[in-house]
Amino acid sequence: VSLVSLDRLAAWVAMVIIARELAVTVARAQAPEVIPAAQLGKLQTVAQVAAIFFVLLFDPTPVWVDGLVYAAVALTVISGVTFFLDFGRRQRVPAAESSHSRIDV
Repeated sequence: VSLVSLDRLAAWVAMVIIARELAVTVARAQAPEVIPAAQLGKLQTVAQVAAIFFVLLFDPTPVWVDGLVYAAVALTVISGVTFFLDFGRRQRVPAAESSHSRIDV
C-alpha cells in the first residue's frame, strides 16, 4: 500500500496481492485442520519479496523489475486458484476418509 501511495506500484497489483492473502487467510482460519503451505505458495512469496525489494531499490524501475512484479502477480493468482481448488477438495472428502490415523480396539 505504501508503494502505491508513492506511485511506485500500480494499485491493481497491490489489490490482487492483498485480496489473495486475505482470502487464503480467512479460508485457513475456517478449516478444521491445518493446511500446510504448498510449494507454489512459497515460490509466490519469494517472488513478491524479490519484486518489492527491487521496486524499492530502483527508481524508475527497469523493464526486468516490472517483469518480476508481473510474474509475482501471476504466481499470486495461480497459487490462489490452486489453493482454493485444493481447499474445495479437502472440504468434500468425508472426515473419516481424510484421517490417516486409525484406532484399533
